[in-house]
Amino acid sequence: MNYTPPIQYLMRQSFRRFITCSLLTTGLIILVRLYEIFFISHETGYPSGSIPGLIYGIRFDLLLSFRLSGYLLIPFLFIDHFSQRVARIFYAAVSVVVVITEISLLRYFSATQVPLGSEILGYSISEIIQIVRASGEINIAAILPVVLFFAFTVYIFYKWYNLRISRSLVVLFSFFMFSSLLPVYNFNPVPAEYKNKLAMNIAANKLIFFSGSVFNYYFPGTESPDLKNKRPTAKQS
Repeated sequence: MNYTPPIQYLMRQSFRRFITCSLLTTGLIILVRLYEIFFISHETGYPSGSIPGLIYGIRFDLLLSFRLSGYLLIPFLFIDHFSQRVARIFYAAVSVVVVITEISLLRYFSATQVPLGSEILGYSISEIIQIVRASGEINIAAILPVVLFFAFTVYIFYKWYNLRISRSLVVLFSFFMFSSLLPVYNFNPVPAEYKNKLAMNIAANKLIFFSGSVFNYYFPGTESPDLKNKRPTAKQS
């Protein structure tokens, strides 16, 4: 007769695997910010004094990761109950989409110094392709980071999926994850904390801005909680 572990044990193990995946994704999101700090900011000529704002922006990256984890918790646990392999693929796929989208939005911002919002929904696919070609962003310098981040994301989910983490780390991450779902955090910079609008946009997480802008586009009059009273302005003063 086969032994079936108690459901409480299975749930604890599933939750630990989930936290491991969340930590891997958090590391990847922070890595994208470091890529911006050490490469993009120098390559595209961010204004002098931008580094402190970029470093402070890690706070918004962490908030993105915590809330994303909160949204993925139930789907992951449900899938993991039937297949650990499929659950890992599911979380890895989400992480790939998030990381590649982050880099793409970052490249757009570095070229225009304006965060991309819902205005892209007003263009057709052919128009978007023409705009990208005209911007000169289709080159090896832009494509290589995307390929490298994609490969690295797949690698770490393959290599470190079963990484053992301490109970204290599980508890700490869980606290921030659940608290991020409460409407008490500023998911975008507060204008009063920055000397100008460009500095505020530099610190902002571009994916948070984009997703909130798209939310407001499809649900006009219902302000996204991530952007409410905190939206980075798209024009430089």
